[in-house]
Amino acid sequence: MSKISIIVKYDIAKIVSSRAVVGYVLSFVPLGLGLAYLGLLGFRELGLTGIGPISASLINFVLLISGLVSLSLAALSIVSEKERGFLARVLSQPVSRREYLIGKYISILVAVVLSTAAGFGIAALFISTVLTPVELITYLKFVAIATVYLFSTTSIGMLISVASRSRFDAILSAIAIWFFFTTLYQMVITYIDVVWRLSWTQLAATALANPVEAARLMYVQTLDPNLIYLGQGGVYFAAAYGPYIWLLSTISLAAWGFASIVLAIYIFSRADI
Repeated sequence: MSKISIIVKYDIAKIVSSRAVVGYVLSFVPLGLGLAYLGLLGFRELGLTGIGPISASLINFVLLISGLVSLSLAALSIVSEKERGFLARVLSQPVSRREYLIGKYISILVAVVLSTAAGFGIAALFISTVLTPVELITYLKFVAIATVYLFSTTSIGMLISVASRSRFDAILSAIAIWFFFTTLYQMVITYIDVVWRLSWTQLAATALANPVEAARLMYVQTLDPNLIYLGQGGVYFAAAYGPYIWLLSTISLAAWGFASIVLAIYIFSRADI
């Protein structure tokens, strides 16, 4: 068994059983119950039953909560062990820094993806009562999108961890980056657009540059190929890049993921332990 697989096997069980991850998975229970109730009673009266109204809540939940969970877990992974002195002891063993970091990264990514898939499964038990078989297939695509999205956020979290001096710095940086991508980024782009009048192509590029928005584009196009949910900008994006939105968004998320983890390995290999 390789050294990386040993690290992964040891860490996954510990991460999955942690209170933060268990709480994250269980948070899908009230979400699924609430969405099923609204689908059966509220949305049906309005003629809005189906995956459309249900998915809006799931999309926002996954983009906000899963991103924060993966960022936080990854951001605390290395720096926490460094503060406790555990990292120095581990690296005194016949394991390289690169192997150890990759092992930690894979374990966190797999644990978060499995937890998210389990959460989707729990929610599906409730909302399956208001979804058709075709809509359930669409629902499964959400899990695939979440996996690519979590790849990027976990990588960013690992970069934060190796670059931070303390757990406080790491968690503060993770929350700040999460807040920037989910809230502040759109405000900044709106301001820039008002001042410099960005073209539709430039606005599309700014959306793809944000991993949260790139994932949102994939989610929304799964439901609405014309991206009407995203307003006039979404309609233009669909008209100009419709067949390539999944490809462009995947490239964006993969670029964030690979660039962050490669940079994290580079910094960690030269850092003082």
